[in-house]
Amino acid sequence: MPIEIRLPSDQPQNWLAILCLLYKPLVGNEAVLLYETLTSLAMTNRNAQTTIEEEQLITLLQATRTSLTTNRVRLEKFDLLRSFQNQQKELVRIVLCPTKSAQDFLSDEVLRRLLYQSVEREGVRQLQSIFEVQPVKEPEEELIEVTQILDLSHFEQNWTVQKEEDLGSANMDWSSSREYDFDWDVFFRNMHRTLPSRLRTKANLNRIAYLANVYGVDEETMRRLVIRHLRDKRTWIDFDALINDLGTTTKVVEGKPDDYSQSPVSFLKAHQPGNAKVLPKERSLLLSLAKTHEFSNELINTIVEYSMEQCQGSLVEKYVRTLANNMARAHVETRDQALEYFSRTKNAISSRKSSKAEPPVEANLPGWYDIIPTEKGTKEEVEAILALQKQVLGSGSSDSDTPASLDGLDSLDLPDQPADPSKTDDQNSEPLWFE
Repeated sequence: MPIEIRLPSDQPQNWLAILCLLYKPLVGNEAVLLYETLTSLAMTNRNAQTTIEEEQLITLLQATRTSLTTNRVRLEKFDLLRSFQNQQKELVRIVLCPTKSAQDFLSDEVLRRLLYQSVEREGVRQLQSIFEVQPVKEPEEELIEVTQILDLSHFEQNWTVQKEEDLGSANMDWSSSREYDFDWDVFFRNMHRTLPSRLRTKANLNRIAYLANVYGVDEETMRRLVIRHLRDKRTWIDFDALINDLGTTTKVVEGKPDDYSQSPVSFLKAHQPGNAKVLPKERSLLLSLAKTHEFSNELINTIVEYSMEQCQGSLVEKYVRTLANNMARAHVETRDQALEYFSRTKNAISSRKSSKAEPPVEANLPGWYDIIPTEKGTKEEVEAILALQKQVLGSGSSDSDTPASLDGLDSLDLPDQPADPSKTDDQNSEPLWFE
């Protein structure tokens, strides 16, 4: 479903500076990037209706559907945009709201205090000097606000998982979460006041169970980590910080080397020699396999085991990613298919090696292509040839013109015929060309 984007009509002239300097400490970098991206898309087509598919927006931001929703909600809470759904509860329109002016922002009692909470006193002073905001005059008489707010503490304390299931809320799909081996009753124990109902959305619960499954942490450890990373008075969960903690935590469930259905981190830990630890970079690699290719634990663990066998016990990231990409192209989804794929790969490599090791085929030469054996001449034949050579070279020239090397041939003292005829050939001193 395409989403329509509408620009604000009365945006301040210095809205970008206000957004980056005043709003960013409150909503975060990603939310500011979303606001700027939506504004840029609408401004490129100001004279016509601007629409974009949600998947295209996710790709453009290099984000996830969960982070897109989280950042959109942050902007809504600070009156920076408004969202509209159709009857099927599909997001169909986003209306960008103008930022407050710098003076209005710093005069707002809530925003000014939230800004102080983020940048402290010195930061607020610097921002006031940048925008040259005049100090706000306090009223002569101090007034006490008596407006009542809705207290949900009693409701959240008595709201249970069973009630949520009976309600069948459209914002929660427990069946999707329970695809993972995750005990929600243990996770929500004593959490009814700590984790508000507004944070128990389908996206949040799925992601919590998903991360616990990949990193191999139990429900109690996951509960403590989630509580640690609740932000802005428990209005959202900082999953980025949660993943950083999961990358270094030592509270990993002990696994078995032959259990391929367990979490990839527990499986890798069970295959580590001695007290070797699973490094944060290795955990990030395993999370990437589960996220990018949507591989099951069984398939990820099979890839890990095979890669370590091929790399002498090391988990080489480049090798693992290449292998995973090739298996994704081959539509490998189960452990049995992976083992069959490995077998085919090994057979193909063995056949190529054996073909290279075969001896070269001898050329089929014609019958006349033979090497004729060389025979040595006798002593009498050698002497006759030398005499003929001397006669030819010496004819028509004086004795002084005869080369010294040829004149000396007559003085060669050839040995007599040996008594043993078998040694005759070895003692002949015929020239090298006489072969």
